[in-house]
Amino acid sequence: MRTAGVLIMGFAAMAVLWLAGWKLWEWQLSRVEVNEQVQISIVAAGLSAPQVEQALAVPLEQALSKVKGLQSLRVVSRADVVFALAEVKTIGVDATPALEVVRGALADLPKTLPPGAQAPVLQGLTANGTVTRLVVHSDALSVMDLSRWVDESLVRALEVQPGVRNLEPCGSRLPRAVVEVDGARLQALQVTANDVRAVLQGSLLDPSVKDAEQLMRTPITRDVQVRDVARFSLEPEKATCVARHRGVPVVLLTLTAQDALTLPVPPPAVTVTTLPAMTGGRVSGGEHELVVERGDDVTVFDPGVTKRRTVSIVGADLEAIQKTAREVHATFATAKPKWLGDPWPLGLRHERTLELRRDLMATLGVSASDVARLVRLHLEGEPVSRMADGTPVELRESGELEQAMLPGGVPVSSVVSFRETEEPGAILRVNRQRTIEFEVELEGAEKLPLPAGVTLH
Repeated sequence: MRTAGVLIMGFAAMAVLWLAGWKLWEWQLSRVEVNEQVQISIVAAGLSAPQVEQALAVPLEQALSKVKGLQSLRVVSRADVVFALAEVKTIGVDATPALEVVRGALADLPKTLPPGAQAPVLQGLTANGTVTRLVVHSDALSVMDLSRWVDESLVRALEVQPGVRNLEPCGSRLPRAVVEVDGARLQALQVTANDVRAVLQGSLLDPSVKDAEQLMRTPITRDVQVRDVARFSLEPEKATCVARHRGVPVVLLTLTAQDALTLPVPPPAVTVTTLPAMTGGRVSGGEHELVVERGDDVTVFDPGVTKRRTVSIVGADLEAIQKTAREVHATFATAKPKWLGDPWPLGLRHERTLELRRDLMATLGVSASDVARLVRLHLEGEPVSRMADGTPVELRESGELEQAMLPGGVPVSSVVSFRETEEPGAILRVNRQRTIEFEVELEGAEKLPLPAGVTLH
């Protein structure tokens, strides 16, 4: 009996220890802290960077200030668009994902945005895994053919692999069909770009229209076909991001992977190279392993990991912090650092501003949407539909915008004033403060005297 009692007591003690261990494990799980990143973008065409800052960035910051666990917030305002990166700390394995927390905080944001602004686009970025950069190059294929293989084979293969996240292409330029109308021919034959758009949309829905020749023979009126007022061309889409590897244009894929990648076999004329671990930064001139350009934002990458530190200049007055950034940058330059990046964002963007004469527009029967559509046709092109093989078709108008005609034969110059202006190309806000940054690698950097509003971290 005594032996049985001892056994029972032993089992009881083990059960108590097991239960205590279970509770401790549960408690530890409830205290697990994870920093997650959420990327947000909002598009509002026609706004300059300062206008984007006030109309999009500030309301976005105010909405995100309600997010519990917000660790940091970086917001970049550019012409037409704002980008934000929010880092949010979640506690516990059962905590609501940061992406959903941010989505909830922004639910009412569209109500405060200006007319024409698109709804926020959110993407959760995982910190798990290794950043991998793939360079795709071909001496034989055109950029359109190479981009098609990357899009249809390489990207699709990577998207379905477990553990692959944050896939971002750069340098890919898929083909697009461009129908460019001639404004003078339109006037001479008494048809409009709207007429051309309408017949193109109808023809592209017709399964019997299979190629460009058939498309251009589409009748607009009894005596006029599309080919009488327009020309057809197949062009690569506009580049929003350009990548160069050792000076050669390439398609770059950046992604986060938890496991080894399985890549499809490329065509004989195509090479796919995995780059080594690299450190990025902003600096002018010199030769670099990899250069990535997004508009006026240029980032260079070189092999290896360095001990760079960031210098931040913070203040409310944009001109004042620009002046301070130049002075502080010059101070670090005299100390002969191993690396000294360029201050960013710094510099002006040349803008062409259109001012509408609304009194004349009302008299002549011209609307703001008429002007907007004409400007878009000249400067960017307007998507129409897709051809049978999936190639997007874009309508564009040739000639100088100032000489273009609005519906009703109204010269655009009679209702629009054109002027050249200079605006900041981008405005960076870190934790709701205007900021300019640059990176430096310098022993004893903390000993250099820094003025108020400047930090080294």
